Amino acid sequence: MLISYKKMEILFRRCCGIDLDKNKAKRILQIVEKKFNDMVEVAEHNARRNDRDYLIMEDFPITKGLRLSMDKFLELKEGVDIDPVLQAVKAKTDLGYDDEVRENMPVLAGTIFVIVGHIMKELGLEGGRRPSVETIERAERILDYTL
Repeated sequence: MLISYKKMEILFRRCCGIDLDKNKAKRILQIVEKKFNDMVEVAEHNARRNDRDYLIMEDFPITKGLRLSMDKFLELKEGVDIDPVLQAVKAKTDLGYDDEVRENMPVLAGTIFVIVGHIMKELGLEGGRRPSVETIERAERILDYTL
C-alpha cells in the first residue's frame, strides 16, 4: 500500500476539499497504484532500450503537466513515506535506480493522488465534497487515456 487511509484522507482534503470513506479510498488507492506501476513499467522499458540496468528520472514519462502537478504536490508539504513506494518499484522491476529516482518516487506517487483528486473534483462531487463511484470510475478512465 503506497499510503495509509489517514494520510490519503488528509491529502485529498487539503489538495481538493474532498472527503473519502474507506471503501472509496481503497478503490482510489488501487487506481493510483496501477498508474504508478504503469509509469515504472514505461521507465523500465526506456532503461532497457538504452542498455541500462537501472532507472533514471529521464526514463519516466513526465510531461509538463505532470511536472506542474508534482510542484503542486510539493507545495502541500504532505509527504508520502518512501519505503512503501520503493517496495512498489522493486515489486514491479528488477532494475535498480539512482538517487534521484529514490528521492522522487514518493513525490511521483503523491502527485498521482493529487491528479486523481483534481480530476474527480472537475467531474463533480456528491454534496460538493464526496466522489461517487461513477466519478471515481470516470477519473480512472481519464487517467488511462492520459498517464
